[in-house]
Amino acid sequence: MCPTNLKCPLKKKSPNLFKKYPPTKEQTKDEIKPLKEWTPKELGQLWEKGRDKAVMDPSDANVREYMYTQDIILDIATRYSEKQMEIVKNDPFLNQSNRISISNSGEVDAKRLQDKAINVAVDEMAKKGGLLVFVESTCTFCSHQLPILEGLKNSLNPYHPMEYLVISIDAKGPNGWKNFVPDNGLFKRLNLTITPSIVYVPNPSPYKDGRDNNKYIVVSQGEIEHLDALTRRIAEVGIKAHIVSKETMKDFDIWNRGVATSKDLGDLKLNSKTLHNIPTQVQEIKRNSF
Repeated sequence: MCPTNLKCPLKKKSPNLFKKYPPTKEQTKDEIKPLKEWTPKELGQLWEKGRDKAVMDPSDANVREYMYTQDIILDIATRYSEKQMEIVKNDPFLNQSNRISISNSGEVDAKRLQDKAINVAVDEMAKKGGLLVFVESTCTFCSHQLPILEGLKNSLNPYHPMEYLVISIDAKGPNGWKNFVPDNGLFKRLNLTITPSIVYVPNPSPYKDGRDNNKYIVVSQGEIEHLDALTRRIAEVGIKAHIVSKETMKDFDIWNRGVATSKDLGDLKLNSKTLHNIPTQVQEIKRNSF
């Protein structure tokens, strides 16, 4: 009862503390559904749960349940693998052997093709330009580099040898080397730091009204000890600068045959809900990369 001098609030129904609310999903019995409705994540969680239970309590029943769960997963993986191989056999864009054969003979053929592309690239560059070789009299490595450059010149097409000009930054030749010209400041202007440094000049032209309009491509800074390494490095800068033909570039890049470029991948249009258009887009990209 309320005191006579106070107003009593309206009487409210007290909550039923024993009211039964519907059980949460965790409280319900284990959901039973066909395997085809399970996700890989759910199946993996079931496998992990069975594994932990079997390890902590390795009874016959627990271990058997876990092993049969594992057997199901292996069967699923086998069916997927079989279907994957079937698809690959019938789709040339997915068959990795169409890029580079994984056999020993395939690798040898690919290397032979790339080596040929390197020589062709340098030969093409020799027809379009030549090398500047920066040296100094106190540089021991410079005296080692010059004979390799002479070997490069003699190893190419005699009708289009890779010509080179030796430039001394201290106006003295290394080890008495006499065939050089003194540097006119080009070494510093090209931000070169050590000798020997090799620079390729495509389509060289004389200074006009005191202005140098030539393009300079740095091949290397520091000694390159072997002729093959030097040839490859020259080819690489020529390919990067798109100086050589597309056919030569393609043969040089043989190991990336069938691999989409970063630009191609960036241009892929993905649907957040479906992958149905992916094969068509990828096939179009692959056609241009083989």
